Amino acid sequence: MKRNSHAKMRIGIKKMLEEHQKEVVFEKAQLDERIRRMEALLNGEGVRPSVTECEKTRMYNQYRIMVKYSNILNERIIHF
Repeated sequence: MKRNSHAKMRIGIKKMLEEHQKEVVFEKAQLDERIRRMEALLNGEGVRPSVTECEKTRMYNQYRIMVKYSNILNERIIHF
């Protein structure tokens, strides 16, 4: 009985990891889409003239962090 119990536990853990991995992949895809939109904004597509240089700098800082986060998620995915 204990062997079956342990086998079921390992299968359950495997399923959880697979689901978690799917979530990481999905999260990265969403983030990469946001990065593409932010790049478009930073390249002048859709940025209102009223956006200050300070705000553009903050947007660029946000963009850099988003790219770093995407790279971290990619590293995790590679090691699944």
